[in-house]
Amino acid sequence: MRTLLSNLAAAVLLAALSTPAFAACGDPGSSPDVAGQSLAGLQNWDDDDPLRSVFVFNPDCSLDLQYPYESIGSGRWSQAGSVVTLDLNNGSATYVGTFNGDGYSGEMRNFSHSTGTFSFRQVPRADIRRYLWADLDQSTCGAPQSARSMVGESFTGTVTWNGAKPAPLTFRFRPDCLAIIPGQAGTEAIWAQEGEAVMVSVADEAFVYVGLRRGAAFAGEVKARDGRIGRFELVQAEY
Repeated sequence: MRTLLSNLAAAVLLAALSTPAFAACGDPGSSPDVAGQSLAGLQNWDDDDPLRSVFVFNPDCSLDLQYPYESIGSGRWSQAGSVVTLDLNNGSATYVGTFNGDGYSGEMRNFSHSTGTFSFRQVPRADIRRYLWADLDQSTCGAPQSARSMVGESFTGTVTWNGAKPAPLTFRFRPDCLAIIPGQAGTEAIWAQEGEAVMVSVADEAFVYVGLRRGAAFAGEVKARDGRIGRFELVQAEY
């Protein structure tokens, strides 16, 4: 099964491709206009499980993608009448559908020639996280039963930003999908797990940690909202 993280890796590999030229994304004759909308729903690829996701249509023709286990993605959108076309992650996938003011549905195709359908509905931006995380198994925060869950575990170590000196970092993973960061009282972090892959989103995605849990180790990459990239290396510790 193609996992969310493998999708992300494929998108990164395609990042060097040029973005197709779009005409003015908003057609003056389009009513209703999709600009400024946030739409949530399911992508149903023919060769994969349904993927819960949210698309945010920015007025500058850019598109933000958000998923339960990752919030890294971008694209472009254009509209002609009721037809809205999306180009995701520099050509990794194309979506064509109809927007009727309340919903957006249609068909999609990716760079590997997989096809599928999608159906989205309007959702207030304040409710995006609630939608993405709704119905997850709160005992495992999305981790399959065969995985070694992070629930009730504590990991401590360091994070290094762009060659700077390592800084201490600790995560404590609660069963309600919140992650506690000692020394940062009041900072909200949420986490999810899919197999060995674990994501921690801190302060409403100000920092997003994505890594692999291998036995007593948890290591990977962190991206900051301001564009900084770092690495973290943690080991299991007493909670």
